[in-house]
Amino acid sequence: MGGGGSSSSSTSNTTEQKDQRVATGDGGVAVGAGASVSIDATDSEAFDLGKDAIELVGNIGGQVWSDLMDFNREQADKTNELQTKQIEWLDKQSSSEQSNIADALVKIGLPALAVVMVARTFGGK
Repeated sequence: MGGGGSSSSSTSNTTEQKDQRVATGDGGVAVGAGASVSIDATDSEAFDLGKDAIELVGNIGGQVWSDLMDFNREQADKTNELQTKQIEWLDKQSSSEQSNIADALVKIGLPALAVVMVARTFGGK
């Protein structure tokens, strides 16, 4: 009699899926690291938040721009004021030099002219 053998085989497949979501207040869901996220719709509050953020950034940018323009105007006014003072000073110096030259001509030139005229008048006879 022959020997009989028996054989058995068993396979087991296990699939494990972890839910890494955590519920938060107001029906929100927070997702842990390594989780796959798919967003199909966005709550209107998220759009409002984005709109408010954009508006805030625009307001801040507008204020920064306004402050920058005010600063530039102030600097331009100060520069114009300084240039005006410099031109006035140069004009005064120029007038002063012209006045000094005119004074020198009156003090030296007229007497010298008189001496020349007297010398011609009396030297030619």
